[in-house]
Amino acid sequence: MVTQPTIRAATLAAASALVVLMDIAGEGMPNLLWRSLAAPAQSALEVGRDRARRDEGGFSYRNAIVAELDGEVAGTLVGYRLDDPYDAGNLDELSETVRPLVALEARVPGSWYINILATFAELRGKGIGTRLLDAAETKGREAGTPVPQRHRRQLERRRRPTLRPRRLREHRS
Repeated sequence: MVTQPTIRAATLAAASALVVLMDIAGEGMPNLLWRSLAAPAQSALEVGRDRARRDEGGFSYRNAIVAELDGEVAGTLVGYRLDDPYDAGNLDELSETVRPLVALEARVPGSWYINILATFAELRGKGIGTRLLDAAETKGREAGTPVPQRHRRQLERRRRPTLRPRRLREHRS
């Protein structure tokens, strides 16, 4: 019997797992950003954890939902309503790492924006990402700002390469 994940709002206790999952989703880019923000003798992961523990800001545990399997965080989705109008500021002043992300956000003001969707590698292919996306759509609808379908399709397309090899192995056995 396959255990179904429990989907719930993240808490402060999930901050460390959120940091790892954000770095997975961002393919190491968050770690680079956090390293640039770190004080002397502070690790990049500590910076990320501090940011995840904030009450405000895009990357805050308050904007995260988590999927748990057997009492442990298995994946997360961080999403929130973007301001409308959205003030991107002077994009030229942003780092090359962050600039395209802010430009993307500026293109969809007022929408429910999914910043992070990630599961731990060993737990992929169990429908966790789909359950998290469904929960985000519900949360967006309740806030009156649905997730743009184009955004969901892009996330699903990006996820497929990690699922395809698993499906092929299942069909060959």
